[in-house]
Amino acid sequence: MSSSERTLVVFGSGPGIGQAVAYHFASQGFQHLVLLSRNPERLQEDRRAVLDTTKGREVRVDTVTIDLSSESSVHNALAQIDNLVRNVEVVLYNGARVAQTPLFKTTSDEILKDFKTTTIGLYLVSQWAIPKLQARAGDSPGSKPSLIVTSGFLHREPMPALFSLSLVKTAQRNLVQSLHMVFNNGGVHIGLVLVGGIVSPDAKVLNPRNIANVTWDFYDNEANQGKLEVDMVEA
Repeated sequence: MSSSERTLVVFGSGPGIGQAVAYHFASQGFQHLVLLSRNPERLQEDRRAVLDTTKGREVRVDTVTIDLSSESSVHNALAQIDNLVRNVEVVLYNGARVAQTPLFKTTSDEILKDFKTTTIGLYLVSQWAIPKLQARAGDSPGSKPSLIVTSGFLHREPMPALFSLSLVKTAQRNLVQSLHMVFNNGGVHIGLVLVGGIVSPDAKVLNPRNIANVTWDFYDNEANQGKLEVDMVEA
């Protein structure tokens, strides 16, 4: 591990946004990627896919299994990351459960699990990540330490069929906004990439590769450093 190594940590890896952001950041010079999700077999598929895409570049890809709805699992995963990473420059929080949860047919246990995954999980990750990102800002003036959260428009346009996700994503946005208000002027960019629709490889705008491009610009473009969020909608 090198103190100058640029590291991206992805909470909620997968064949869509998580994977696309990982290999886009690698293509832009990030040498170390840490991918996390609940499914260890899929994580290895993600790792192979990213390495195949980044052939010819020196990129290290580590994987850590995590259940974002479990506080003990989150703490265990964060301890594993600490053994893998010296400096963190960017954290992407991409964890959520997308499932039909109609009003009055969704149990309180389901809602609580979704809340833990999207909001409590993010809260725990933020407690761990923000001091590290602040340290990165102090040690490396040219870096752009960032905590970026993927979300959508459910906080302002709730969908009754996705009641639970609408509810918890509203809480998550409130948390991100609070973090942004407290920490964004201290050298750490905290914000949201809002994907307003279904992500598909065939979509003109909301395809994983384009979302990764927008996420990179949200991180890298100086004009975006003070922004809370960027919206993406299908043309």
